[in-house]
Amino acid sequence: MEKDEHVRAELKLFVPTYNYSVYPDEVVSGVMEDYTESRTPVLIREEAGVRIILGTHDSSDRDKPDVLIERQANGWLIFLHPEGGDPSGYVYFLDNGESYAMKELGLGAIEFLEADEEWPFLTKPMMEEYETNELGSLEDDDDDEEDGDADEVTLIPQ
Repeated sequence: MEKDEHVRAELKLFVPTYNYSVYPDEVVSGVMEDYTESRTPVLIREEAGVRIILGTHDSSDRDKPDVLIERQANGWLIFLHPEGGDPSGYVYFLDNGESYAMKELGLGAIEFLEADEEWPFLTKPMMEEYETNELGSLEDDDDDEEDGDADEVTLIPQ
């Protein structure tokens, strides 16, 4: 009998950052694009289903958040691992179109927000001042002179 030499597939991506939810004024005014290029790595890997590891290309980094998508009888089960460890909750997509979410018990369980509740994490991070060029995009002023001023850089959430 021939042994199955299955090779686990991996896909390494870099995903852009969506800005409007945190920076609506800057997007509407044209200072910032809806999506900006990002160097945020994502690894999609075949495991006991499909694992999507956020923030790294290292499949052994279990400190990064990930989701595991597992095919089950009658649907799909999605495990939510916010810190790479135990799941905080689950999402079920049934083949008949129904969907369910369930929180895990204990510390670190997912918290559910009401539909009209504000998302507490959608706030602007601390930002250094930034300049815009004539096209309205954000840029580093590249002023490396010893003028006592730091380069102006915008911090984009990742």
